[in-house]
Amino acid sequence: MQDQYNAGNSKIPLLGNIPFIGSLFRSENKTRTKTNLMVFLRPVIVRDQTTATQIANTRYAYLRQQQYGSQSDNRLIKDQNVPMMPPKPLGPSEGGGPPAQNMC
Repeated sequence: MQDQYNAGNSKIPLLGNIPFIGSLFRSENKTRTKTNLMVFLRPVIVRDQTTATQIANTRYAYLRQQQYGSQSDNRLIKDQNVPMMPPKPLGPSEGGGPPAQNMC
């Protein structure tokens, strides 16, 4: 959950600074933005490696498609530090090695 508060003032130059009647030429605005992140998990039972690989490849391809299809709000300067998903690693059937085991 996230709450964000913004406050701003605007005024007509010089007229907003006059004592007593200057408040007629000034305005205040306040905004509050509340964001709730909800994550829904749906477990899927996968009984064999072929089905697991197929599901993983489909979801990985979907994420890469979404990433390449999105546009930044900044259209003047290209941001060089945008993280990109690496290409899908090759599996044993594509000529790659077995997945690396994490030894801790």
